[in-house]
Amino acid sequence: MSRWIRAGVLGGLVAAAVAVAAAMAMAVSPIMLDLESVGSRAADQISVTNPSASPLPVEVLYNAVAYNEDGTYELIPNEDDFLVLPTQALIPPGETQVFRVQYLGDPAIDRSRIYEFNFDQVPVAPEEGATAVQIVYSIAAVVAVAPPQATTRFRPIGGEVVMNENGEPVAQFTIRNDGDRHGYLNQGTLRLTQVNAAGRNLWSRTYSSLEISQTIGLGLLPPHQSRTFQAPHVLPSAEGEIRIELR
Repeated sequence: MSRWIRAGVLGGLVAAAVAVAAAMAMAVSPIMLDLESVGSRAADQISVTNPSASPLPVEVLYNAVAYNEDGTYELIPNEDDFLVLPTQALIPPGETQVFRVQYLGDPAIDRSRIYEFNFDQVPVAPEEGATAVQIVYSIAAVVAVAPPQATTRFRPIGGEVVMNENGEPVAQFTIRNDGDRHGYLNQGTLRLTQVNAAGRNLWSRTYSSLEISQTIGLGLLPPHQSRTFQAPHVLPSAEGEIRIELR
């Protein structure tokens, strides 16, 4: 009898222990892939490396993604928009398999489309009569397809002081993408400022592109949508408002 446990790694927003374990099982690069709907940029590749001492059976599945403003999303089945070669592979120990991804969907899309590609470790049947527990991993990569001439236009919507899960005041802010092309919050710098009712600065911090990635995340913003984020740093007061600058 064989039992297996699937551990997912979606965009790095998981417990560190699971992320480390998954990294030991397989490595996927890149986890964010930008394509265009026509031309030479309609195809690229994603690599999966097997750092373990055993062969790694992997299959690739993908779905379209519909994002909500709070960062949650829904998966929409899709089997026609991409050619993926290969769709399955047995990766030898220490080796890397390249998966070619080519967009075959509507070339005349008017805005970016977002997809989630799952690289799933396939459970291996144990020998007859054997009992085994397998931990298998599914690592997701996000593939975004944009119209060639589309642009990204970020606009701060507003910010406020909220309490985090520990009851501490932190900055929460909302950004809208008014453009037809998706974009990432970490493509520029972000400055957050806390001011009191009299307009006096209580706290401010400028986040570089790297700091955004490390503390807030890549911050994917689909076209014509808003997303709300939280900065992790504790504020000096639970009063006042948050002002936002994007550069």
